[in-house]
Amino acid sequence: MATADSDRLEEGVALVQRGADAWLSRSQGLNELRSIVARAVAGILPVPNAQLMARMTESIRDAPAHSERITGRLSSREAQVLACLAMGQTRGEIAETLEVSAETVRTHLQHILRKLEVHSTQEAVAVALREGSPTDPAA
Repeated sequence: MATADSDRLEEGVALVQRGADAWLSRSQGLNELRSIVARAVAGILPVPNAQLMARMTESIRDAPAHSERITGRLSSREAQVLACLAMGQTRGEIAETLEVSAETVRTHLQHILRKLEVHSTQEAVAVALREGSPTDPAA
């Protein structure tokens, strides 16, 4: 169960995409929260009303244009470098694993940061883990 900051459908859908089973919008009150929790405890899953379900279906249908995995922007070699990073390897270890020079690893890391629009290797790893990118450098 999650709470949205507004009544916008997109916000609720984003909460579901991040793992919420249901969400409570800003306009719903404490009584609605109690009702949802009581139903959940009783094993009754929340079901949206027909109008909301139609809007969610439309939103999901339109989602492919907006849901591109940003790790998909990486070349296969950059994805391998990122997988090595996610496994905790140092730049030197990555160079050894992938049989490239340390300078090549550095160049790949620069490209990864630019393509993922992040400022550190830690942020790049966080993006990879959030998107469930493979952690096998051979992938």
